Amino acid sequence: MPSPDDHIQTLEKELDLLRRVVTAHKNAVTELNLACREIRAEFDVINKKHAQLTRAFEGCRTDLWLASSRMDRKDATRQEGRMVSVVEEQVKIQRRLPQMYKRLGEMVGAREAMRESVREYKDKMARKVEEIHTLRPCQSLVCAHCGRGGAAAALQKVKVSFRDRVARVWRAG
Repeated sequence: MPSPDDHIQTLEKELDLLRRVVTAHKNAVTELNLACREIRAEFDVINKKHAQLTRAFEGCRTDLWLASSRMDRKDATRQEGRMVSVVEEQVKIQRRLPQMYKRLGEMVGAREAMRESVREYKDKMARKVEEIHTLRPCQSLVCAHCGRGGAAAALQKVKVSFRDRVARVWRAG
């Protein structure tokens, strides 16, 4: 049977490993956040471009109607060509959108999975810290694991009470 010191050292090594894993996962979450922001920015650019194309199409349609009403075939043909190019650009955008939505969904899913794993690892870390504190209590007055949270709370109440009394004296004087 391993000695208590060996067991504590093993727990501390496991805790250190968990801390490194949590740090790596937090960095991955940060990278995924940046990727999501980039994709959203790309969506904004595409939406802006699509709105511009829609306005251009409406302008072409109006110009085509005016050219048709003037019986100007040359201008009408030119406006039809512009309309075709605008529609082709819109089709390209529409073809890209499903891939972008899929990519954004994958990124958001991966980010949420990473956040969940960070929470799980933090829970594991808390259990390890609690076990370490159970085997070797620390000397901290504010450590909730060692059962000294009550002393820390009482000390905090005394400090607040003292500050209140000092504030009353200053206000009265």
